[in-house]
Amino acid sequence: MNATALSDAAPNSVGEDEMQHSLSSQIGLLLRFAQAAVWGDLLDTFKPFGFRPQHYAALKIVDSKPGCKQQDLGGALGISRSNLVMLIDELVEQKLIERRQNLEDRRSNALHLSARGRALLPELDRGQQAHEGRLASLLEEGEQEILVALLRKLGKLRKLDVT
Repeated sequence: MNATALSDAAPNSVGEDEMQHSLSSQIGLLLRFAQAAVWGDLLDTFKPFGFRPQHYAALKIVDSKPGCKQQDLGGALGISRSNLVMLIDELVEQKLIERRQNLEDRRSNALHLSARGRALLPELDRGQQAHEGRLASLLEEGEQEILVALLRKLGKLRKLDVT
């Protein structure tokens, strides 16, 4: 049931409208419904590329920090080592990133975008920008900045650095 259904549904029994009001005003529940809607749109954005949002985020991080270590990428993405290895393997298999020996620490790999990855990134960026445009179209002037500030505050609950 989505937030609108929670607030708009007719009560079926005594006290149900109080329960629905209580649920429809819970921050965590509303965030979860909003997250599901936003995530679904983001999945749809990258689906034509055979990508998930994690693929895009990994490419953006490697693009902004050429030569980064795999563990640094995993930390930035907030994913486990095993999931990170699978993600990197997928991107290497698609010839979007390259693992190179880290010249500073020969025990680790340095990640770099391949020529194919650099060529694809602008197209992925356009998809991401279209997604952001769809989100922005739902907000009135000034609300986007307020929403971003509030989400950053809430990210502190788990000490997430989303700046």
